[in-house]
Amino acid sequence: MTRWIGRWNRYWFPTTTTRTLALCRIIAVSAQLNWFPSLLSHINLASKNPDFVDPQVLIRGITFIIPRDVLFTPQGITTLYWITLVAGLTALVGLFSRPSLFIFALGNWIFVGHRYSYADVHHPEALFAIFLMTLALAPSGRSLSIDALLRRPRARNAGIHDDDPVGHFQSLFLVMDDKQAGDMYLLVQPAEPAAQLF
Repeated sequence: MTRWIGRWNRYWFPTTTTRTLALCRIIAVSAQLNWFPSLLSHINLASKNPDFVDPQVLIRGITFIIPRDVLFTPQGITTLYWITLVAGLTALVGLFSRPSLFIFALGNWIFVGHRYSYADVHHPEALFAIFLMTLALAPSGRSLSIDALLRRPRARNAGIHDDDPVGHFQSLFLVMDDKQAGDMYLLVQPAEPAAQLF
């Protein structure tokens, strides 16, 4: 059984670094900052249209909590625009990577949803917006980032000499136990070094 689990883990959780994710973060955020929505077009849409024509699901959820005349005004859109832009710049350099990427991705989702809430148009930006959110959930700030530079002295002071801190985390594996006729058990065991699970 242990040999089977070892094979399973080697196949699905190969030892790797987080540099590929970091490069994806840098390229994706750079591209999105290059394609960043126009502030004036969003202000124009919100100003000239008193109501949404076909509000997207995200926009309906937001307006259920925050009234349209609070967030989707020129001041509200300008505030959201600058928060999203600053979050994108901090995500690019890797400062507070996960929260920055999450705020940047969510801000882009709101802008995409806002833009397409006034007409029936296909939105090709949706796939890229989903990719940005997956980067927020991945450890894309573990290398090639300011977060990684700040983490090094703390790791050295704690006596951790491994360059890849992912190996020091615990991971959850769902393992089937043959002896118990297929009952599933959730086991906590140390992750392989650089397993990149978080």
